[in-house]
Amino acid sequence: NYAPPERHNITGTAGVEVGGPAITKFYEDVKKYMPELPMIKAHTGQVMDFGSATVEVLFTVEDILPKDMNNTNNSSMVLRVEMGGSSIMLLADTSYMSGPILNNMWGDYLKSDIVQIAHHGMWPSVADIYHSIEGEVVLFSSMYSLVRDHIKSDTKWADVMNVILDYAKDIYVSDAQGEVIMLPYIAKNNKEAQLEYIKNR
Repeated sequence: NYAPPERHNITGTAGVEVGGPAITKFYEDVKKYMPELPMIKAHTGQVMDFGSATVEVLFTVEDILPKDMNNTNNSSMVLRVEMGGSSIMLLADTSYMSGPILNNMWGDYLKSDIVQIAHHGMWPSVADIYHSIEGEVVLFSSMYSLVRDHIKSDTKWADVMNVILDYAKDIYVSDAQGEVIMLPYIAKNNKEAQLEYIKNR
């Protein structure tokens, strides 16, 4: 569920100067190369089944509109996947504007077993989301070096990282290799070992 291309052309935010043209090209390419491909426009509140996975749509850019986005990350769609006996929150690049809206809409309903940390663990303004999610398994779609820099106590990300780590029992960092996590998830209690490894990377 993309906002109209013109709403992505926001001056001064990383990458979004080309956001509008990229979205326009995406739709053009789908029509050109995959004309028979069905396209579903997702809306907040929808629930879809894909095999054994149930996917809830918890946020789309429509929850911001008609206000203007101040950053293209705020257009990220938020999904929760129920699969293999575990719930997985996918926050994508939830940011300063979308984070509080998401939390105000759903509150404690956001509680999930596993959480993909928004925007590689940044954005202190969305710390309240992690109090609602209470994720015991945290996934960083990031490099070890970046996570190491974010968990330092003197950074602008320290507040949100502290909340994340308070709830965490297990930590996974995708880095260059990626991770395979089996479901249903069985706790490894690897937090302390992972934090030590991250700090020494």
